[in-house]
Amino acid sequence: MRGDTARVLLQAGERGAELDAAAQFPEARVEDTPSAAARASFIAYSFTLGFVIEEQSVEPRPGERAPGYDVTEREERMAAEGYPLAAAVSSDLFLDYEARFEEGLRAIVAGIEATLAPAAPAAPAAPAAPAAPAAPAAPAAPASRQ
Repeated sequence: MRGDTARVLLQAGERGAELDAAAQFPEARVEDTPSAAARASFIAYSFTLGFVIEEQSVEPRPGERAPGYDVTEREERMAAEGYPLAAAVSSDLFLDYEARFEEGLRAIVAGIEATLAPAAPAAPAAPAAPAAPAAPAAPAAPASRQ
């Protein structure tokens, strides 16, 4: 158990630079709101730890897949058990962890921006266009004599 914990923390540390950069959340504008920034950091930290745990359960040693996580075998097994959609997404779930981690952080930043960031100040209203000059009055028609 201790070895597992150490591996998780080591790999989380390797992703630390990415996490540190993401934790700044400049896109999400939370740097001026300490409470929102703390929640944003907690969310990103929790995602990172969970991601590393999942990644290590699939590949406990570099290049070595755990039983049940061979993508081709999983696709065949899921299809045979009547789960065609689960079979179809096997490679999405269990390959290319780097891209999935980046995608996850982008989704987190977008979510934080949408839910925790203060509303951006409204842009000042554009000045009203000057009124068009009034058309010159038509000359008065001569009075008719009856």
